[in-house]
Amino acid sequence: MSNPDSVGTQPSGPPPPPLLGHPDQETKFAVYLCPPAVSDLYRVGSGLLGYDVRAGEMVPMLEFMRPDWQTDAKPYGFHLTVTEAFSTDPANWPDIEAEVRACVACLTPGAFLGLSGGRVEAWEDGKVWVQRLNASPALTVLHTLLSARLAPYVSASPFDWEVREGKYSRPHEQARMELLHTPRGLDSWQPHFTLAQPYSGHDPERMRHELEARMAPFQTQSYSGVTLFERRAGEPFWRVRADIPLVSPLMGGVPPQGLAHETSRAGAAASPTLGEMMNDSTTNTTAPTRKRIVVATGNAGKVREIEEALSDLNWQLDGMGAFPMPEESGVTYEENAAMKACAAAITMGRTALADDSGLEVEALGGEPGVYSARYGNRPTDLDRNMYLLERLRGKSNRRAKFVSVVILAYPDGHLESYRGEVPGVILEGPRGDGGFGYDSLFVPDGETRTLAEMTVAEKRAISHRGRALAALLEAHKAGEPEREVTRLE
Repeated sequence: MSNPDSVGTQPSGPPPPPLLGHPDQETKFAVYLCPPAVSDLYRVGSGLLGYDVRAGEMVPMLEFMRPDWQTDAKPYGFHLTVTEAFSTDPANWPDIEAEVRACVACLTPGAFLGLSGGRVEAWEDGKVWVQRLNASPALTVLHTLLSARLAPYVSASPFDWEVREGKYSRPHEQARMELLHTPRGLDSWQPHFTLAQPYSGHDPERMRHELEARMAPFQTQSYSGVTLFERRAGEPFWRVRADIPLVSPLMGGVPPQGLAHETSRAGAAASPTLGEMMNDSTTNTTAPTRKRIVVATGNAGKVREIEEALSDLNWQLDGMGAFPMPEESGVTYEENAAMKACAAAITMGRTALADDSGLEVEALGGEPGVYSARYGNRPTDLDRNMYLLERLRGKSNRRAKFVSVVILAYPDGHLESYRGEVPGVILEGPRGDGGFGYDSLFVPDGETRTLAEMTVAEKRAISHRGRALAALLEAHKAGEPEREVTRLE
């Protein structure tokens, strides 16, 4: 069916041969939302890209678009990502398709695979234009299931070559790479359709106006299944391998003919929230919902301490149990805390909190700093204390400070950092039986006792972590602070 918004300047036909030297010539799979070919959304999307992925052929682009604006997006055809495009061994195809069908079958037949809140956004400094949407709870659950179940079949990430070239070098991005082979992990999944990529024009306002006008009817979308995409080695364009409906014959249902797709215009009712889907009519929906935060630690006592410090916020804090955290390989407290927070956010799919702390001694140039827990490669607290005193022998300057940095990592990639410090002096020998680490050597300013001589409550009242958490508490008392999202595209 022809697109009324397009012009016939580009002939239909098979896609061009693969680009020589492209770093991404491997067999790949992806799970996408892809409307039926007869839908208006699919026709508009294909016209923006100049490629019909279901038919496997080039199509005329919309009149305001240019082919060089779609050099990266075109090979995919119309899609909204559920699971990223990963390289795999072709022998894995039967298992991959079986896993996708099993994950879809885990949802109830009436589950709402929906997208809402559609809006046009400019990413990467205005070079990439996308329609971004919010995922329904069931779609978020499906994304998490697919990411976990398909991980064994991933041989390489689409971002591996970019990482080798130095992109995604920040600690929280490295944590994503370590856990999921991709900087776009569970915490930063953003359903979106690429509208123009890369855009290099000189009239961005007109571009936004044109794109918003085309996408206005599709700000809310719903699907009755997902689509498994395939790109074979040596081929530049993707193809549809299988449409997988939500209603499975194994569950007693009848699969629909193709995947149903509905759209609503701006102003339509928003998709149901998780609370609305789980609560029945007798539930009191006026009670405030506690924000659930995961703390990147398996120490239940530490979780309780942090929850007490943030008790004025309506937050429920959960620990990570025995889940392994990434190695603290950063050179600052911020980097180490960010790596842990992002790893927890990726794993749990929720906002996560982590901290890193250390002792900085002036006469030693800030040692041991981020290496406080493994200073001098000494195995115990006592050994590290003795090593520190040996390093300070003969030095008159005993000034030092404990430092703590708390990082809050959001599911969209944004990070918040809060710092707390406690200045004091290092004694020439240990005093006190409480505490841990360097507490028996450290006397805070204004005190005559070491931290090891204080009660737990007294120490907590002046601790460096407590001060960092107090800064976080102050920032969030009036609600979530205004912020800018870190894009990981």
